[in-house]
Amino acid sequence: MDKPFRRILLIKMRFHGDMLLTTPVISSLKKNYPDAKIDVLLYQDTIPILSENPEINALYGIKNKKAKAAEKIANFFHLIKVLRANKYDLIVNLTDQWMVAILVRLLNARVKISQDYHHRQAAFWRNSFTHLVPLQGGNVVESNLSVLSPLGLESLVKQTTMSYPPASWKRMRRELDHAGVGQNYVVIQPTARQIFKCWDNAKFSAVIDALHARGYEVVSDVRPR
Repeated sequence: MDKPFRRILLIKMRFHGDMLLTTPVISSLKKNYPDAKIDVLLYQDTIPILSENPEINALYGIKNKKAKAAEKIANFFHLIKVLRANKYDLIVNLTDQWMVAILVRLLNARVKISQDYHHRQAAFWRNSFTHLVPLQGGNVVESNLSVLSPLGLESLVKQTTMSYPPASWKRMRRELDHAGVGQNYVVIQPTARQIFKCWDNAKFSAVIDALHARGYEVVSDVRPR
């Protein structure tokens, strides 16, 4: 597509880790369209994970499934009003929620690309987009990047990005100093949102022992369920 895009909306409504795995798509779009403003529509509670990313122009939060129906409806119509005013010329969808079809139909972008989900084959969904791209790639990053294939981009960025404000780095360093942790450390997060994603405790213990043997300190990042 020869004409450069000026205003791009990326849609991804999943958990924190999933949001980080979308950053190569954002970086690839920014690399190929450096003058474009790239906005992201995501769940409200995942906004902090991308809030310091310098390649993102604006983040728009949508209520998640736990919100009350009235709140979700009000939030949805507010977002439509705001997003329509932005006049996007490219929409890239990486989520399979049915409400996305309604939303993109109400946005007058000339190009609307989505991953082609096997469980979203109804005419209403398929006709909501100008391009549907089959999922490809050996991992999630490659699969996400494959949605950009209709654009014919010359180069793609496969590295994920996690950005922090300087104040957060300083606060974390103070916490590590207080705990007696030096510069050579490894952070391990043994827990997960879903139990089936959790690794065996014995295997984590073996990894920690191996890291200690190599001279690394181990910081465990554990949150309550």
